[in-house]
This record gives sequence, C-alpha cells and structure tokens, in this order.
Amino acid sequence: MYEFMYYLKKDFSPERTIQLHENFFLATNQEAINKAEKICGFELPHQLKIFYEEIGYGQLQTGKNGDTADFNYVAGPLDLIAISQYSSEWLMPYSVIEPGVLPFFQRDVDLFLCLHPKSEHPNAVYWMWGEKMPNGGKICDSLVEFFKRLVDDPNWFNPIKQ
Repeated sequence: MYEFMYYLKKDFSPERTIQLHENFFLATNQEAINKAEKICGFELPHQLKIFYEEIGYGQLQTGKNGDTADFNYVAGPLDLIAISQYSSEWLMPYSVIEPGVLPFFQRDVDLFLCLHPKSEHPNAVYWMWGEKMPNGGKICDSLVEFFKRLVDDPNWFNPIKQ
C-alpha cells in the first residue's frame, strides 16, 4: 500500500545522527500497535496500521520537489499513547483532545493532523480543531493519498501564506 515510501525507511543506529531536514522512518512492531489500541480504547484506522507495519514512524520534511517543511512528524504507536494520556511533550498544559480524535501527525507543538477512528471515514485526514475550518478541516479523503502528496511536497496541505 505504501511502497512509494519504502526508500524513506532507515535502520536505527544509536551512532547515527538524524539531521534537521532529513527524511527518515523507523520500524515499529505489532506489540506497540496492540498496546496503543488497548490504551487508546479503539482500533487504529486500517491505513494507519498498514503504514506502521510497512513504513513505521518518523519525519518527512523534504519533498521530491526540493521544498522543506518546518516539521512533519508521524507519531509512532507509543507516541499515540503519550498523546492520549496527555504526557506528550508535544502538548501544551491547556491542550484538549476531542473524544474520537486521533492526533497522529505533529506539525508543531500542539498542532496536529488527526484521524477520526470511530467515524464513517476513519482514514480521512483532518486538521486538529477542524470543525472551526472550511470543510470541517478535512485535508484528504485517505491516509494513502495524504502521504503520496506529502512525498512530493511536504507543505502541500498548509494554507497559503499571504
């Protein structure tokens, strides 16, 4: 499903330093996925589970078009647990995560892209607090489509700066 991203996978090595705008994804395992589902209290959306199995978690900051993003981090299963328990350093003390919302993609501190696992469209990607935005904050109809576009341009979903 995500073969177009296989070139981004890295083998983890403690000696290796990951650079600021380097793309990388590290493997995760089924045990971590199962633990995240148990603690979050719901099954992860199908396309996210496949993403973890095929690609892992990490960052995609430089696209094929050469543009870079400030920060695009795909949370791993253990990150999802920390976010759901409000123990993640990515959250501010005043952060509130709406029920049924799964922040999976960190754009900045306290700014996430999310999935709605219990909805009719669990693989659609939304801005956090999307109900305040046009189209309910929907960015993309599927996670696969989202990552295909992200590989080309890591900023494609951002509002145009004026």
